Amino acid sequence: MDLPTRHDRPLTKANDTVTDLRPREITVVVPLIAALIVLGVFPKPALDVINPAVATVLTTLETTVADGNATGGASQ
Repeated sequence: MDLPTRHDRPLTKANDTVTDLRPREITVVVPLIAALIVLGVFPKPALDVINPAVATVLTTLETTVADGNATGGASQ
């Protein structure tokens, strides 16, 4: 069954007043886009915060694998 579609105008008159984004949605989306652009251009501040935690996890994993305690997903 094919539904009626019109690409030149809305299907009903009620859809004439529908906007793309409401002011509340814009207030949420604009800061997210700004943060995305800033982190894309200047990632170093975020990476400086993340790197110590990543280093700790990697050290723990290396120690676990070296001691032979890691199962690697295989059952023993």
